[in-house]
Amino acid sequence: MGLMISLMMLWACSSDDEGAPASAPTSKDERGMSIELSASAVRYREAEGGASRRSWTVPDGYLLYDDLLGTSFVNYHSLSQSTIDLFLTHDPIAEDPTPNPLYARLRYVTSKGNWKLVLPNDVDEDKIDKGDYYAYGFVPRDAATDASLEKLNPGVSPDSYADGAVLTINGLKTVGYDASVIIGARHGFCVEVDETHKTYYDGDYDDVDGDKEYDAGTESRINRLRAGDFKFYLDTGTKTGVGGEKIINPNYLYFLFDHLCSALIINMKVSAEYHALRHIKLKKIYLQTSTDDAPTKKTADVVVRLVANDTGTNPIQSVTYTPTGEGESGDYVYSSTEGHWLTTDYSHTSLLTHFVPYQVTKLVVTCTYDVYDWDTSKNANGNLIRENCTATNTIPLSLIDRFTEAERGKIYTLNLGVKPTYLYVMSDPDLDNPTMSVE
Repeated sequence: MGLMISLMMLWACSSDDEGAPASAPTSKDERGMSIELSASAVRYREAEGGASRRSWTVPDGYLLYDDLLGTSFVNYHSLSQSTIDLFLTHDPIAEDPTPNPLYARLRYVTSKGNWKLVLPNDVDEDKIDKGDYYAYGFVPRDAATDASLEKLNPGVSPDSYADGAVLTINGLKTVGYDASVIIGARHGFCVEVDETHKTYYDGDYDDVDGDKEYDAGTESRINRLRAGDFKFYLDTGTKTGVGGEKIINPNYLYFLFDHLCSALIINMKVSAEYHALRHIKLKKIYLQTSTDDAPTKKTADVVVRLVANDTGTNPIQSVTYTPTGEGESGDYVYSSTEGHWLTTDYSHTSLLTHFVPYQVTKLVVTCTYDVYDWDTSKNANGNLIRENCTATNTIPLSLIDRFTEAERGKIYTLNLGVKPTYLYVMSDPDLDNPTMSVE
């Protein structure tokens, strides 16, 4: 027996610009290459709740994950490449064999086009009862060491997660991951018109003679997906198909997420004057974060208190970050042996990454690149002039935003313009006519 899951996952986000663009100083590397900076900040809107009649109608205040990230980023990463850490909890009944909470994972199965609920090795799928569950968890799984879940008010409601939970994420990497927590869940169902036309609904269905059918006249059975509501119905077992084959009962789940990190968009271009002489191949971008006093730690433990409600308000009551480990923060925003050619247009080189905002006041960006001329008589990409050049820039958050410390759920944008100095250009060696040869 298996559990098949179809998911729609929405992120709370807004494109409203609450931060005015700010100028940033130009900094240089040791070889004379300068990076001209401009920056801005945009706030994510807190989850406002809302509802959707059909699965792909996004509630107000949310974006589908791919719409949120955008596929235009050079380092685009699909959600299907991630694993969702999921805690399924329920109101226990006598002799119920299902662990509570049930620690599971959701992984995307490309060949089947759906998500699979992966259970621990010591849990028998056949003993997982169908019924109402509460969903708590975070994505992506590989961003942290492990996670645990506790009841929000164990002394008040010792047997239920209905009023909320405390999610602890241990060893969350502080750079490079868009760590997000579930803030709402709902089951749904699918009405098949034919093999290619299907309509999905979030809400309940009528169970008539064992068949799941949508009651179009029951308004109360739709518009159920909202923040603060973690309850959904999990179906298990199989049904018999037209040809007598066994078909796993599908589950259509809808999740709402909110961010634990800040986002950073890095746009790069080369000045038109220099681009006419040389072209630059970007090979790596490495991001580090820092407090006023020192680089931030490599990982952090995060405790999220989630309070359930029926009003559609964001259930996150508090988020507590505790730096851990001895290593310093840092991760590659981009790394490629083939590289990426910079142009005179920011939109051609746009990269996205994320970082834990706790006490972060500075961003340290290190770029590694090669410089080529435009002589293609011998090489299609021109002659290599300089290899593995580096430029490191330290950018105070106060130059990007009016706040000195980074904030959860905020997008920071850096526009990096490469403008070499005159001496740098003049010092480029001519590979076809070396300045000096020593025998």
